[in-house]
Formats: sequence, C-alpha cells, structure tokens
Amino acid sequence: MTTSLREDWAEVIASIGALLDYYERGNVLLSLGMIGYLRRRAARAVGRCGKLVDLGAGPGYMAAAAGCGSGRLCVLVDVIPIGLRMTGGGPLAERVVAMYEWLPFRDGSFGCATASFSLRDSWSAGMTLYEVRRALVARGYLVILDLGKPDGALGRFIVGAYWSVVSELLGALMGPLGPLYSRLRLTYARLPGNGFLKRMLGQVFGEARVQELLGGGVIIAVAVKSRE
Repeated sequence: MTTSLREDWAEVIASIGALLDYYERGNVLLSLGMIGYLRRRAARAVGRCGKLVDLGAGPGYMAAAAGCGSGRLCVLVDVIPIGLRMTGGGPLAERVVAMYEWLPFRDGSFGCATASFSLRDSWSAGMTLYEVRRALVARGYLVILDLGKPDGALGRFIVGAYWSVVSELLGALMGPLGPLYSRLRLTYARLPGNGFLKRMLGQVFGEARVQELLGGGVIIAVAVKSRE
C-alpha cells in the first residue's frame, strides 16, 4: 500500500487535465448523484476559520461550497492551470498554480485548508500533509473529502467492485477519451485504508477524525494542527 503516485503522477495529472470538461460528470456518477451534498457536508466541517486554502481547487466547486468569494478570503491552488481559469475568481479568491508538496506560502498563512477529491492525486500524500500543516496556524485544520477504502475485507471488496464497475462504464461512455479515464483508477488502487489515513493524519497534525459515508466509500476527514 502506498500514498503516493510518484512515477505515475505526471500521467495521471495529464489525464485529469484532458478530461476536465467531463470530470464533474464522472464525479456525479461515482457518488450516485450526491457530490453536491457531500461537498456541502464537508463545507460544514470547515466552519468559520478565517483565510482558507483549497488544494486541487479545479473549477472551484469545493471553494464555492465553503463560501469562497462570498465573504471568505480564499486561495485556490491547483497544479492544472486550465481548471483555475474556469473559476470565477474575484477579489476574495486568489488563484495559484503549484504542487501541493511545495506550497508558495509562509508558515501559518491559513486558518484552514480543504482537499476535495484531490489528496489522492498528489505526487506524495505524506509530503503534502506536512506542507499543509506548515502553512496552517496553530489549531488550524485540514478538511478532506475523498474516496474511501473500508478497513473490513467485505466492505473493501464491495466498494472496490463498485468503483471498478463504474470506472469501466465511464471509460466506455467516453469513447476515445476512455483510456484516459481508465488511468485514473490507479489513484484508487494506491489509496490507503480509512484507518491508515486516520493514523497518518493524527501522526502529522496531532488530532484527526474520519467520518465514513456511503459504506466507507467516501470519507470526510478533519485533521487539527497541534500547537507548536
């Protein structure tokens, strides 16, 4: 089990960029039409934290759910420029092209961070978590919304089978773009179990909790940075 794409990262990111116009439709199907609800639920965990940084912001769906651009100062970060160009922008939402492992911000720049279906796309999830921790103030927190991998054998089999069938279906529906979408299955194959993720977050940040939804196939995790 690994939490990093490493040598496969560039290929996965290129596939995401090529599929960006269709990516949200895939999210809708994968989540059984619940993607909007899941983002709103994760946004409730964000609460009122001051300045926010959204990792893997893409067109800004999670940022919008968290109130960016309507009273909350936010920085939207993505390694794919075309996704950020699709956001509304505005005076309360800066856009920055950067890898999550090397964020161009001072220590303690943000009160909170979000990562919606993006942590698994990082070059190194471990490096990303330490970098986010550095950029947060003490008692700042990271909210993660992402696919989950149940710890129990039966739950893992059921969820894994579902993602496999749906991803195959999406690949078939996308015709010539199908092979690009099939490459994204690697991000789920590399995904750690939900329990492992919770322990990892606790080790890096100090406090962590993970809520499992859809049978453990989706998780909302909150990691709180311990005081220095």
